[in-house]
Amino acid sequence: MATRPNTGPSIPRPTFPILGLLGLVFVTLKLIPGTVVNISWSWWWVTAPFWGPVALAAGAALLASMSFGLSWVLWKAIKAWDKRQAKKAEARDD
Repeated sequence: MATRPNTGPSIPRPTFPILGLLGLVFVTLKLIPGTVVNISWSWWWVTAPFWGPVALAAGAALLASMSFGLSWVLWKAIKAWDKRQAKKAEARDD
C-alpha cells in the first residue's frame, strides 16, 4: 500500500463566510425601507448572525461547566456518605 508523501505543513483554506453575508443582507434589508422585502424584525434578530455563534458557544461552555460542577459536588457527597457508612459499620462491629 502506497503512502502519501509528506507535503509539509497544511495551508488553511479560506471558508465561505455564510453567516457574515447573511448578517449583511439582514442589516441592508432593515436599513433600506420600501424595498421588495422589508423586514420589521428587532435589531437583536437582524444582528443575530454576527453574535449568535459566540452566544451558542458560550452557552455550551456554561452548560458543560455546570454539569461538571454538579457531578463533582455529587461525587464528593457520595464519597462522604460512603465514609460515614463505613464508620457506622465499624462502630457496630466493635
